[in-house]
Parts: sequence; C-alpha cells; structure tokens
Amino acid sequence: MRKSVVLTTLVLVVPVVLTGCMKRSEGTRLGRELEAQTARIATLEQQVTELGTREQTHHDETVATLAELRTRLDEVRTALEASGRGSADLGADLEMLRTLAQRLDGRLAEIDQNISATQAQVREQDAQLDQQIRLLAQRAGIDVSLRDSDIPTDRTEHYATAYRAYQQGDHVRARALFGEYVRRYAQDDNADNAQYWVAKSYQDQQQWQRAVGAYRDLARNYQTSDVLDQGLFAMSQCFYELHDCANARTALEAVRQMRAQSPLLRDVDRRLRELRNPPRGYCTSG
Repeated sequence: MRKSVVLTTLVLVVPVVLTGCMKRSEGTRLGRELEAQTARIATLEQQVTELGTREQTHHDETVATLAELRTRLDEVRTALEASGRGSADLGADLEMLRTLAQRLDGRLAEIDQNISATQAQVREQDAQLDQQIRLLAQRAGIDVSLRDSDIPTDRTEHYATAYRAYQQGDHVRARALFGEYVRRYAQDDNADNAQYWVAKSYQDQQQWQRAVGAYRDLARNYQTSDVLDQGLFAMSQCFYELHDCANARTALEAVRQMRAQSPLLRDVDRRLRELRNPPRGYCTSG
C-alpha cells in the first residue's frame, strides 16, 4: 500500500466541520471509535518497530504513514471535544465522519496485512539463514545452540528426534539434542545412552579429544550404565587416535574391572595384544 493513498483518505477527515450539537450517546460512541483507532495505531507502531532494519524502505515509509495517522486522529479528537458531547444531533456531519473512520479502519487493515506479510518473509529468511549456519556448522563439526522451538517438549519424542538426527548423519543437531536431554533429564533411564551418543557423535567426526571428554563424563556420571563398557572401549580407540597408548590400555583394562561379564572382553583382549606392539614411533605415551 502506498503512503499517498492513505494520506489522501485522511486529508478528508479533519475538514469535516463539527458544527451544531450532538447527542451524548453519539459523541461518546464516536469517541470510543477514535480511541480504538488510536490503540490500533499504537499496536501497529510496535509491530513496525520490531521489523527493525531488515525491510528498511518499507519500515521508514510505514512509520511516516502511522505518524500522519496519529496526527490526524489527534486533530479529529480535538475537534470532537470542542464540539461538546452533550447537545443535539450532529446529523450528516457525524455520519460522514463515521464513514471516513470506517474507511480509515480499512486502510489500517491493509497496513496490518502488509506488516504480517513482511514478518512472514523475515521469518522465512531467518529460517533459511539458520539452516545455512547449521549446514556450515555440521561440515566443520562445530556445535550450535538450540532454540526452545527446536526441542520437543515430550521426553520420549525428544530422545527419538535426537536419535533420528544421528541416524541421518546430522551429528551437530543430534549432539545438541542429546546434550540437552542429559541436562534436562539427568536421572532418566535414557540419560546415559544420550551421553554415550554425544561422545559417539564426536568420535564419528574424528574430534578425538572431545570424544574422550564425553566418554569420561559417561564413566564418571553413569557408573552402572549398561553402555559403559561400550563407552570405555570407544574411549580407548579415541586415545589411540591421539597417540596416547598408555591411556588407551587403561580404558581397556577398565572394561575388565567394571564389566567382568561384558560381551566385549574378547575384543578388549585383542586390542590389548595389539597395543603391546604398536607401529614404531606411533605412541607418544606408554
């Protein structure tokens, strides 16, 4: 909507001469109509402010239009007060003013619609930018924070959403969701599994040091977990990738001590034998 069209309509409002007298009920009703228009403009002004600088041209034009609207309504209100609200019928002038007020309401509705459309466009642009950021973060293995709207409120769905993201290879999102699950539901039966998948996602992206830290949190906070042996075994692999053979052996030995019946014991023995004779110069410790 063009500013000039709105103002052309508004220019007709003020010259309506409030001659004669009006009934108290008519004047009161008209006053309420004007107050409603003023309140609506205040709401629109707030919406426009929230648009910020994303649509600067549209923003500036709409702000100027609303300022003109407020000025015109103030003039009409002043004229209404000056005419007195407790006298005889205003007649045709009152009806004309009411008609113009309705036309003004239509113009405001157009502004309202334009603002809503702009806000929808801004939200879409934000979503696209957010997706691009997440894709870049995923490729770089950088963690990102989640918005509340990204996190299912239902606990079961939260975990399921995180696992789906992991299966789809979206390690950044999966890790963020699993990490938030651990923070929200630290005592839940699935919290240890969530911590395991946080560590595993780091390992999958070859972020060995971070994976070690996440597996260490699993061992520290969930010593009775049924995935602890898997976590310790995986931690050993991460230590090995860091050329830390001494701690790689320590993690494997911890599997024996903490999970004497682990189905991984055969693999543990195999890896311990391999670590006795690592490639020359590979290990920086042990």
